[in-house]
Amino acid sequence: MSVRYPRGLIWLHWLTLLAVIAAVLIVLRREWVESRALRAQLLDVHRQIGLLVLVGTATRLAARRLFARPPAPLVTGIHLLAVRLSHGGLYLLLIGLPLLGVLATQAGGHPVTLLGLPLPTLVGHDRDLAERITEVHEVGAWLLLALAGLHAAAAIWHHAVLRDDTLRRMLPLRWLKNTV
Repeated sequence: MSVRYPRGLIWLHWLTLLAVIAAVLIVLRREWVESRALRAQLLDVHRQIGLLVLVGTATRLAARRLFARPPAPLVTGIHLLAVRLSHGGLYLLLIGLPLLGVLATQAGGHPVTLLGLPLPTLVGHDRDLAERITEVHEVGAWLLLALAGLHAAAAIWHHAVLRDDTLRRMLPLRWLKNTV
């Protein structure tokens, strides 16, 4: 078996996935709700989760850089380039989408807080700007889901077709590592 990812990076990876899924499900569920108050609450929860994704991703990138370097890739050449580009795209979206959400919220005339703490205002009230940023945010969210799906498919392909340890190196629980 090859070298595993550091435990903290593994848990941040899977917690980020769960948070992204929760944010998507909440915002999609919001579309089916008629109550304005409940819609507002769901959007606020979506925003909080998005900000936690931002904090978690920043933490993960800092940890990778400072002390918990991931193991060497199991691939080379064009395959390695594809891995690096896809991971770069995922990180860009995991940071960019929450920031776009903050900008859209503030441009919509609403303050942004993280767990009750106010965040600095980055943009003033501008309804048209809020709508444009929201559109970019939505397109980016679908792109994130597509890229995450490709990421998962690649992990499964590595496991089932290439029969290497790519998937096992990132699994969080020991019993999963032995059964997959």
